[in-house]
Amino acid sequence: MVTLKDIAQKTGFSLSVVSRAMNPAPDQKVAERSREIILAAAADLGYRPNQAARLLAKGRSASIGCFLPAMVGELVGKIVEGLSKAANQNGFAYQIYFGNSLEDYRHFIDHCRHTASTGMISYLPWDIYVDKENDSFYRMLASLPVNSSEIILLNCPDLNLPHVQTICIDNYHAGKIAAEHLIKRQCSCCVLLAGNFAIETYQLSLRSNGFIETVTAHGCKYEQVLLNNKRGYQPNDDAHIDKLLDLLKKYSDIGVFLQTDYTACVFYSQLQQRNLQHLIGKEIKVIGCDNIFAGALLTPSLTTVSLLEPFAALGEVSMATLLNKLVKADMTVDWNRLKPQLVIRESA
Repeated sequence: MVTLKDIAQKTGFSLSVVSRAMNPAPDQKVAERSREIILAAAADLGYRPNQAARLLAKGRSASIGCFLPAMVGELVGKIVEGLSKAANQNGFAYQIYFGNSLEDYRHFIDHCRHTASTGMISYLPWDIYVDKENDSFYRMLASLPVNSSEIILLNCPDLNLPHVQTICIDNYHAGKIAAEHLIKRQCSCCVLLAGNFAIETYQLSLRSNGFIETVTAHGCKYEQVLLNNKRGYQPNDDAHIDKLLDLLKKYSDIGVFLQTDYTACVFYSQLQQRNLQHLIGKEIKVIGCDNIFAGALLTPSLTTVSLLEPFAALGEVSMATLLNKLVKADMTVDWNRLKPQLVIRESA
């Protein structure tokens, strides 16, 4: 790692002059020509300022607290990948806390206070979706001193709090491109196979809206079939299979969009249990959403909307945005990377 001492040796200036040139303050002036020489040498050597050290010098913690869902999955792993990439580029430490409940989140907030975290990147706890009238989470965030910590929330609606920013992948686009593909495949009827809309998460509701509005805008036939699943994607029954078979009595084929690849995998299993798997990719065209590894191994392989790249970008963009706020890190933020892409396989 290039240090200020390396720059001093290259330019012949003293370490104190180099330090003032690289960290200018109103009472510490350096001749403009000297500054230009020092900055040029820093660029040649590939010097990266230690932003964390700057915060510590100001008496602030250089630690970022991150709260992510307590679930083993490729998407969470991709967020961590993006977070670490951006943080490591700037020498920032980050701590990841995994949880799902409001109690987990309370522990996370307490931990961030204890460690004097200068910033937070957070998912919403699952309880918010199950009990939407519970405002404990919002009160926790609102109670934090505005100047104590910058907060970025992931994949949730804007909370209109002064110290809180939300960053989301483009879930609406996910539903939109799924609908466009089924329309392109000339499906006689497009079907949204989804769970209980009353407890649907923010992300899933946007995927639903993108799908429904695109299908209706094209004047295509549309049906919504309830997927009666328990939490964790496990089915209560397979009544939705009967409803889809009823639709096949009216239409020559149907295109089905499921909001996650996990539900698509369960759907495949249910069709297989009833010896109906031969319909997939033919009379029943299926599109999932996630692009988990298992989808490519299904027979027929699952056409899906890939969220892997957007979730990695979500981690990187959120950390870069936070560091730009905290220390003016001047990291490039490309919002277009948050858009999902369609992965076409055999099922549609």
